[in-house]
Amino acid sequence: MFKGLLCLLSLLMMTLLGSFGCSLQYQTDRAEYRWLQAKRVNLALHNVELDGGITNEPSETFAGSQSASTYLTGQIEAQAITELSGLAPVRGSKNLYWAINDSGNRPELFVMTNTGKHVATLDVPASNRDWEDLASFEIDGESWLVIGETGDNLRRYSTSSLLFFKQPDMTDLPRTLPVHHRVVFEYEDGAQNVESIAVSVKEQRILLVTKDAVSAKIYSLPLSTAAPNHILKAVRVGQLAELRSTEEDKLWEKLLAKRFLLPPTAMDIDADDRFAVVANYRHAYLFRRQPGESWIQALSRKPQVLSTHRMQQSESIAFSADSGRVILSSEGRNAPVLTVLPANNQKPALSGS
Repeated sequence: MFKGLLCLLSLLMMTLLGSFGCSLQYQTDRAEYRWLQAKRVNLALHNVELDGGITNEPSETFAGSQSASTYLTGQIEAQAITELSGLAPVRGSKNLYWAINDSGNRPELFVMTNTGKHVATLDVPASNRDWEDLASFEIDGESWLVIGETGDNLRRYSTSSLLFFKQPDMTDLPRTLPVHHRVVFEYEDGAQNVESIAVSVKEQRILLVTKDAVSAKIYSLPLSTAAPNHILKAVRVGQLAELRSTEEDKLWEKLLAKRFLLPPTAMDIDADDRFAVVANYRHAYLFRRQPGESWIQALSRKPQVLSTHRMQQSESIAFSADSGRVILSSEGRNAPVLTVLPANNQKPALSGS
């Protein structure tokens, strides 16, 4: 009886801590409040020293720089973007990005600048079961966009899917962007909840990372611009290095809310296939792929904290099309848009295409 009572108390404690963590997750941090109130673009918010850059690389790149700074570059203008779940660069553009909302919202693609200025909204003739991330890439001279319909908090779906689009002419955007093809897949070891996807053109595969605070699993699917004629199987290929707390995190975050604040919520691989970024509710992390190394090897090594953003609920991160900067934002109406720049690239471009 005593043992049963202990089990009951333990279960109650876990439930209370879980509820506490969830509520704390949505609190607006003082730092975010300050950024929003200041509304000062180009305001430096966070600075980090990067692991030694490569000496023969330009210092304005992440490869050649030994430091990086995070700036507030604006706020999301589109009132319809309230649950931002993914960002991806518009290929061939300097400062334009694709954006999506997650489940419960209309199936739409948004185009915005790195200041958050709304450029266009495109209808997508498909359902939005739970869009959680998107990525863009170039292959064989064509630009593509892929949406990951991979969210599954309760792990109840037997299949997930990826929606592929050809990037339209950005000077004459259509009102509706048709789905080129859909890839339906299942995980080899059962349903998973994934909010982070990225495309490696070099390795010709799509990587998917589960939303787990510890032991986040990495799955792989082949990259193809043709529709498969069967359900694919996502193969488990590795494990993401643990996304750890930092000295800047508060004590309650480290002790009580680790499982809620640190799971990966977004991911991107740069166009050169040399760097990956992963975001969670407190930080952005930078992974370097060494020459001759696979992404599975690179993602299993301890990453470097690239930015401590402390936004309300960050579920979106992306490299710029030229790989020279990183942009990230959060759920919530008029959420802040942050840009991370390497050392000598310290003047964020605030407009243009």
